[in-house]
Amino acid sequence: MFSLGERSNILKEIDQPGLVPCISEANSLKYPYEVIFRSLQKLLMDTASSEYIFIKAFFRDESMFYRVFEGPVAVIDENMKLTLANSHDAICLMLMICITKKHQLVMSNRRLPCLDTYLDKALIYLWPRFKTVFDMYIQSLYQCDAKMLWVDGTHPHHIVRCYMEFTASLIQLNAECGDGQVSSVT
Repeated sequence: MFSLGERSNILKEIDQPGLVPCISEANSLKYPYEVIFRSLQKLLMDTASSEYIFIKAFFRDESMFYRVFEGPVAVIDENMKLTLANSHDAICLMLMICITKKHQLVMSNRRLPCLDTYLDKALIYLWPRFKTVFDMYIQSLYQCDAKMLWVDGTHPHHIVRCYMEFTASLIQLNAECGDGQVSSVT
């Protein structure tokens, strides 16, 4: 939960196809939430891109796209709000922020504005939740009895190791896709 480890690989696999739920279920595969989030956003991006291009070319009515996708985007949006309310994994939240920023770049490179509002709104949900969870982590450190952190003089305590791993993870993610907001949180 505090260590990035191989979870950072998701940022290298940003353009990989989305998960296929029936295959995952048939093989009893379990995924961390950021993998599901990336997959859902990737599927939405690819579907929205092709539909936007088709609707704009065939019907010459850009607003039709927004009417067609209003329902699906609202369902995804509501699911994100419910999931974030129960998320206490700051690394997952930061990965979701990085994924969303990378997907914004993909859509910008495609020159398709059809998901701008959705992706902006996702970041508006993600950053405050990250800040809340980050503050909870910091508060738990303040409440910790400093004397208990020194069990013996030769090994760092588990809490100290977690803090170091968490800090290293944030530094790595900030270098990967930071925009200065992590620095202002700390």
